[in-house]
Amino acid sequence: ALEEINAAIEKGLIPSELQNDYLKPITRKEFSKLVVTMIEKKSGKNIADYIDEKGLSLPGQSPITDVNDTYVNAAYSLSIVNGIGNDLFAPDRTINRQEASKMLTATATALGYETDAAMPVFDDGDKIDQWARPYIGYMVEIGVMKGSNNRFDPKGTYVRQMAFVTMNRIFDNLQ
Repeated sequence: ALEEINAAIEKGLIPSELQNDYLKPITRKEFSKLVVTMIEKKSGKNIADYIDEKGLSLPGQSPITDVNDTYVNAAYSLSIVNGIGNDLFAPDRTINRQEASKMLTATATALGYETDAAMPVFDDGDKIDQWARPYIGYMVEIGVMKGSNNRFDPKGTYVRQMAFVTMNRIFDNLQ
């Protein structure tokens, strides 16, 4: 993983404040910062200009009440992240592998990529939530996420190093 993490850092995909505690589970707020940073690098535009180009807008007032963060608001505007209900986002809640696949696929969609894909067969496929199947299928198809020993581990903890590796892969694999 170190080689891919170093490549992501060299590309400017990993903000300096996140370049530590690689085995720490990544939070929803941190992941939002990663995907927005990656979109800025991939598009060559700052996120406000990118959102404007898409015919969207950053909210003047955050649509969620438990965090007011530029990166979260941008990811929310691009439909990469959603709230958890009752106008809440849960910025410090960690994400699992199937949630990461959804957010990464939504990132590809926000960048204008077609994301239809078939779901591969995994030995633990019965543990994958129905809503996550198309997202996992796409992430596996384009080589961003993989399983191990034919298992995907959908509810497995998604740590920073995994997030950094997948940011590097999605940056490289979306051509």
